[in-house]
Amino acid sequence: MIYDLSTERVKSFKINVNPKGEEFYQAYKLKGDVPDFIKICLDGDTMKEYKLSKGIVASQIFDEFEEQRGTSLFHHSANSCNIDCFLSVAYTLCPDIVEVNGYIFISDLFDAEGDEAFEEIRRLEKQFNCDKTKIEQWVNSRSLGEFFIGCYSKSMDNDKIIDEFAKVLVYFWSRRAMELFPNRNIIVKTGNEIMGELGLTITMYEQL
Repeated sequence: MIYDLSTERVKSFKINVNPKGEEFYQAYKLKGDVPDFIKICLDGDTMKEYKLSKGIVASQIFDEFEEQRGTSLFHHSANSCNIDCFLSVAYTLCPDIVEVNGYIFISDLFDAEGDEAFEEIRRLEKQFNCDKTKIEQWVNSRSLGEFFIGCYSKSMDNDKIIDEFAKVLVYFWSRRAMELFPNRNIIVKTGNEIMGELGLTITMYEQL
């Protein structure tokens, strides 16, 4: 069914049906005739090149989903996330980062601002004997399960999905840290029960 028409494009959507018989929409552009001026430019050029640069999430992980809302990860997102959810996820992948007296923290995991932030640093330095690595790890460590504390699904029990999610978090947090602190060796990694967290955990710290 066509829903968008102009002199430059024709957009339509088709209805896909998952194994449960549920219908989901998939938008796409209709292919039209190539303009004459482009045909002239390409005349006599028989070379063709097709190159796929894959994203950081393996497309095959879609097969592991408990419920498939569409025919791919891209279309599952369109049928599952409203704009509020999408923006919240984007923020989580690229969060605010705060630096206090040289310590680097994920802002939402460091629960202090203003003068209270400096007081919290003094408390942490006393607790960890001024060990910068341990202080940053303690603040920045979070169990992966806590990212879905109010939205559990059976997919949380699938190790392949959890590992893929861990890879995504490490990728984005690492790039965010590199962007903000290009001359500092910021480590983002996952591991089991880091700093006492439950299960698989992500953390971030500066390696001196």
